[in-house]
Amino acid sequence: MEMSVRPLRGESQTAERSSGISHEIRLSEFDRDGDLIADMAEIKELLQDHVIEICRAFWDHFMLSPATRGQVPPEALEGMIEGSSFYVAATLKDPAGTEWVDIARQTVVASYVMGTPLVTILASNSASYRKINAILFDKLRDDPARYSRLIGSILRMALLETDVMVSAIREYTEEQIAEQRQVQAGNFQEHIAYTVETASAESRSARVTTVETMTATRGVLDQAAEVAAGAGQSGLAMGE
Repeated sequence: MEMSVRPLRGESQTAERSSGISHEIRLSEFDRDGDLIADMAEIKELLQDHVIEICRAFWDHFMLSPATRGQVPPEALEGMIEGSSFYVAATLKDPAGTEWVDIARQTVVASYVMGTPLVTILASNSASYRKINAILFDKLRDDPARYSRLIGSILRMALLETDVMVSAIREYTEEQIAEQRQVQAGNFQEHIAYTVETASAESRSARVTTVETMTATRGVLDQAAEVAAGAGQSGLAMGE
């Protein structure tokens, strides 16, 4: 259960926007039997005293990743764990609500923008679910049927959470590509306008030069005609 302490600033990315699918519809895909919410209520009672352990499992894995090593100072770790506990508690308390979905989307996009690979986030998330599995197994080892049922629901919840995160990154990437295309289209239009204007200016300049050349040529021809006429008159005079 990947969590950060700070959501993205600015316009909130709501659960309703995620790939055009509402949280209610997404949840129904993972809860065909209609027992996920009830199972999560049982899981909440079993895990409510272990939230910090679950968060610590995430951050321990996160900090050891080659892609993120050194990003979180050791002295800041406890604060990050405590901040993350709010998300885990929200997920366990109200899996059908959108509060945890919005936090997950904002957090994963913020981490991705800061350069954290998605695979690192998901791998760290899996570490927290392994911790959940260990806690449930320890509490329910004498009740294998209940353990199997609740682990099945935890698996569904993990996949639901992964889908929310992957969808958020996909949306963000698509938005960035669309914005880049708009910028490129604007630059292309400006380039075309500049090219047309330059060609028009060069054409006008060429027309002016042609007119000036024709005028100068006409002047030379006129002068030549005058010289020829003068020469003819001189020849007649000499003949007489």
